[in-house]
Amino acid sequence: MARSRTGKVDHLPGFVEAERDALLADIEAAFAGVGREGGISWSEAEVLDMYGTAEDQAKARAQDREPGWRSLVDDSKWRTGCGVGGWSFLDAVGFRYYLPAAMIRCIRTGNDEGIEYHLRLDDDKFRDFRADKWSLLTLDQRRCVRRFLEYMGVVTAYVYGGFDASGWQQSLELYWDQIPMEEVAIPKKEKGKGHRPKKERHGP
Repeated sequence: MARSRTGKVDHLPGFVEAERDALLADIEAAFAGVGREGGISWSEAEVLDMYGTAEDQAKARAQDREPGWRSLVDDSKWRTGCGVGGWSFLDAVGFRYYLPAAMIRCIRTGNDEGIEYHLRLDDDKFRDFRADKWSLLTLDQRRCVRRFLEYMGVVTAYVYGGFDASGWQQSLELYWDQIPMEEVAIPKKEKGKGHRPKKERHGP
């Protein structure tokens, strides 16, 4: 993959770069104001994975004092694929909070960053568990996830080949491509074309 020294993907086709810029702007808008209050933090998720006590969880949560999710995008200390804690141990509040930062980082680097698997709604015993983590996402936020998966599939296929893009495509097909990208308008009834109920006939 062609990258600059900043780790960003270089030399993409013009139409892909245009979609990248539009998608980044839409993620910023759709997740603006999203916070983590009352939810599980990233450090707390690690403690949960290690069976920490409630006191340990509180201490870990107190360590995560970033001003907002945007500050995590370029934070090298935020390791999204560390193998301990992470997405599986977040609740719906925490998942929605960390998701935009992870998507933006993926878009900038062209890497998975550990998020693709957790956007896959496999038909297994964990299906409801995964879906519950997305329960707070609004329609606009879900549209961003759909576009994100589509974009990452295109970029991965362009750089590495179609096989490497299969994971993104699978996540898209299992659920996210069902999200409508435009509002569905209710057709208006044409004047004089309404249905009139037939009168009941009594007797012959």
